[in-house]
Amino acid sequence: MRECPNCKTPLESDYAFCPECGQPVPKAPIDAAPAPAAAEPAQVAPAQPAAPAVESPVAAQPPVAPKPEEVKPAVQPSAPAKAPEPAVKGYKIIRLSRGGAGTSEHEIPEKGLTVGREYGDIVIPEDATLSPSHLILTVKKEGVVAEDAGSLNGIYLRVTTPQQLKDEDLFVCGDSVFRTALITDNSVHEQLGFFQAKGEPVVLATVTRILEDGRDGEVFSVKPPEFVIGRDEGNAVFPQDRFMSRHHASIFSKNGNIYLNDANSRNGSYIRKEGAILLKSGDIILVGRQLLRIEAIT
Repeated sequence: MRECPNCKTPLESDYAFCPECGQPVPKAPIDAAPAPAAAEPAQVAPAQPAAPAVESPVAAQPPVAPKPEEVKPAVQPSAPAKAPEPAVKGYKIIRLSRGGAGTSEHEIPEKGLTVGREYGDIVIPEDATLSPSHLILTVKKEGVVAEDAGSLNGIYLRVTTPQQLKDEDLFVCGDSVFRTALITDNSVHEQLGFFQAKGEPVVLATVTRILEDGRDGEVFSVKPPEFVIGRDEGNAVFPQDRFMSRHHASIFSKNGNIYLNDANSRNGSYIRKEGAILLKSGDIILVGRQLLRIEAIT
């Protein structure tokens, strides 16, 4: 139901004019169907707060020490290269005085060199201890070979390191010649023991001094730990030998053997050698009373 906007007369909904006053009546709007009530939203259970994610426990690792920085060794300056030894062109012998000074020198030719009292490339008639033909020297690649030419007194080599003494070996200290006799027979020990005090070291050998005429002189017993030969001190003392040093040489035992050792004497100690002897530059040999030193020529 509507009413006239002018006279307020009630009007049917389909009237276009008011029947009382004739006032046009605007067409009534068509009521729209009421919109269906909005469905209430479904109740949604409140979301449970998610439990915070828990990380899986990780086994604790021991602390790792930082890797030390590799230290490279300091580069050492290289040692200077060793200068090559000069090539040896040949060899010579130098005759020495008993004091060690050179008196004369002779080159050893390719054919070799001989020394004697009467025969040879070097003849020394004033030395009665030299044989007429005494020494032969030959140059080899390794050095100089010395050989006995059938002499009476042989060739002696200067001792620079301890030399083992064998039975009947001969050696020279100063101007004195000695002969060694090893004692290996128990009966000899027993005989010598008759003259030994109780508890004394056993006698290992005897040393006999050979006189100028070739006869045997004094005999000395060699006992451990050391047997000393000298001009003023030792077990065998020779004050009359002007070429012997105060403490000249010693004989000692080691591993059942006995050895001759020079005590840095002025004139040296020498041991007789048999057969061919290979000599190096600087070696000294004694023939008769002559000292001969081998020297390389470069």
